[in-house]
Amino acid sequence: LFHVNQVWMVHAFGHSQFLETHTLKELESLLEVGKEVTLNARRISGCNYPLQATAIWTTKDPPPNYKTSDLIADLSLRLNDQIYSQTGEAKFLANPLAGAPDCTVSAKVQEYFSQEMGFLQLDSGDRGVVLFHLNQVWTEGSRRVLYNTVQDMTLDKYLPIGSSVMVNIR
Repeated sequence: LFHVNQVWMVHAFGHSQFLETHTLKELESLLEVGKEVTLNARRISGCNYPLQATAIWTTKDPPPNYKTSDLIADLSLRLNDQIYSQTGEAKFLANPLAGAPDCTVSAKVQEYFSQEMGFLQLDSGDRGVVLFHLNQVWTEGSRRVLYNTVQDMTLDKYLPIGSSVMVNIR
């Protein structure tokens, strides 16, 4: 079992997570079925797979420092998503913001400082600046989903500078 968050690519500047430099749509062509990869994995239970990838790469050298402080939380969230999709059991429906007090306010995209992160300027109150990440962006419409699960363009094209958005802040 693997999630795009565990895929690493190598560039002239070093390793980066896949979604920092590519769209989700490109994953199928860059990692086509049958492509040889190297991976580190952990044993899991509760679904049809015995292992979950903690990092996947296509070069000889592994990505350095991929074991970040939020890796285990992300792996657990993705595993629960997989188990929920197989079983439909509500106890596996994960909300990464559960228990965090928040409020929803309007903001505008102010700037990007990477392919997956940027700043929003609040439209009201102290007009402060809020940090946001690709993993926090949801699509519009009645069937809202995380944008990175249906991503067909880079974040700065999907939400250009100046775009109006609603943001939950805490």
